[in-house]
Amino acid sequence: MEAQNMGFDSSGVLTLRIKPDWSAANRTLADCFLLLRDRLMNFPGIQYIAANAHVPMTTRPGGIDIDAHTARPEVNAESLGVGVNIVAGHYFEALGIPLLRGRTFTEQDTVNSERVVILSEQLTRLFWPGRDPIGELVTIRGQVHTVVGIVGDLRDSYDYDAAAKHYVAMTQQPTAINAMVLVLRSSLEPAALAGIVRREVFAIDSQSIVSDIRTMESIRESFVETRRSLSVMIGAFGVVALLLAAAGIYGVFGRAPDACLIRPQESNLLIVV
Repeated sequence: MEAQNMGFDSSGVLTLRIKPDWSAANRTLADCFLLLRDRLMNFPGIQYIAANAHVPMTTRPGGIDIDAHTARPEVNAESLGVGVNIVAGHYFEALGIPLLRGRTFTEQDTVNSERVVILSEQLTRLFWPGRDPIGELVTIRGQVHTVVGIVGDLRDSYDYDAAAKHYVAMTQQPTAINAMVLVLRSSLEPAALAGIVRREVFAIDSQSIVSDIRTMESIRESFVETRRSLSVMIGAFGVVALLLAAAGIYGVFGRAPDACLIRPQESNLLIVV
């Protein structure tokens, strides 16, 4: 289980959940991320800074409807519910998710620019098998987006195969969520890095709530341990069921000598009952 490829690199990654205090200033969540990124980017040892709605293996993201304008008719006949994540900064670089074609999001992707979307490879195989989807149009929640990038497939848990996913820019969806998970790839010790981030967050907004400070390695290990414990529990139940079945069979055949002494009328009575 530990060796299974989840589509991302968990080493050297720290995550923190941040909920800003909206009463402090008239800022969007994207504004808060950009301010925090600018304060953190010059710290030695920090390689990539990103934010998103959720990181892998912490929740199974819900699906939303997405329609491709030029997809296969059998797929496009109905809206296809796929996984979605709202991201900012160098999200794919921070988690080691490979960019296969096109580009990732930039600061030029704003509420005033053309809406753009990045798709997982699995989703492109569903919509445009054997074709390059860069430049194609998709409608997400009633808004038309242009496909600008294709990234590697990502698994959100060991229970599911690589799912069809798409990513939208937080800078184009500034009010879609009210909290973000900061993702940092660095060579710093996690506790030291967490202290730096907390200090800079409170410097921007002293009423912000910072929680769920975890490394991606610990998230992965926790999930693996949970799955292992569940497997052991299921195995234990299986053994108990097998023992009970064996005891029942033994009880039936253990009475076989006595069964031979049952008189015909008793046998008929047993059959009627």
